Amino acid sequence: MGFQISIIFSKSLSSGSLPADWKLSKVIPVYKSGDINQVSNYRPISLTSSCCKILEHVLFKHIVSFLEDKQILSQHQRGFRKKLSTVTQHVELTHDLAASMDRYSQTLLIFLDFSKAFHRVSHQKLLHKVKHFFKNDVILSWLESYLACRRQYVHFASSTSNTTDVTSGVPQGSVLGPLLFLLYVNDLSDFSKDGVSIKMFTDDTVIYTEVNCIGDQMKLNTCLRDIARLCEDWQVCLNIDKTAAMSVTRRKQKFDFAYSLNGVTIKRTDHCKYLGVHIQSN
Repeated sequence: MGFQISIIFSKSLSSGSLPADWKLSKVIPVYKSGDINQVSNYRPISLTSSCCKILEHVLFKHIVSFLEDKQILSQHQRGFRKKLSTVTQHVELTHDLAASMDRYSQTLLIFLDFSKAFHRVSHQKLLHKVKHFFKNDVILSWLESYLACRRQYVHFASSTSNTTDVTSGVPQGSVLGPLLFLLYVNDLSDFSKDGVSIKMFTDDTVIYTEVNCIGDQMKLNTCLRDIARLCEDWQVCLNIDKTAAMSVTRRKQKFDFAYSLNGVTIKRTDHCKYLGVHIQSN
């Protein structure tokens, strides 16, 4: 059996194509939180072909090795990276906040929320980015086929929906999906400059800067506008309702602040849950 499967894998790679049933996903809605009757409170997990997943694992190792060797993935991205985790993310963020507090300075943070980030990825724009990073025609052709003509159906309880075409997004629950998403949002790290830091764990993103004057506040505002513009260009939707701004300091006299996205004021909070850990303003 193993020999026959290896022949199929070789044929798939050499031809740059996948069998149609490898691109059919069974979507299982997994409850997250909130009103159990709201569809938006469920995370869709795609169950895909086991054979395809095995081949995805092979390609995943090859692609990640290439990306790491060429240092293509942003150093500010911790999601799905070898030897990096949410712990790494929190250690670095906590260190920066503690150092600022020890200097009796003030740090302004904005926790960004992306609405259905995995599902809004444009296949055309994703392939444009992939072609920029890779010159290997075999991998490019295979990835193009991997994204094209995908179909899915939803199974919930004892009910099954009709099969529909998938015209955007990377499949959650797949092997390559998260890696392709990292490539898609890789440009966000370009705005980590002029004293503004960006920490990303897949789509969980926080931007922050130490504030000692009005100019420091403006830098964060400029970064926020640049990110909003990039998201619009690449069809990534920022969820303003779930995006939050927070100040961390020991100062009694603080710099007041107000930020907005597309004309909508970002809510301010004294505490925020980031990657499972609660962060407070003091």
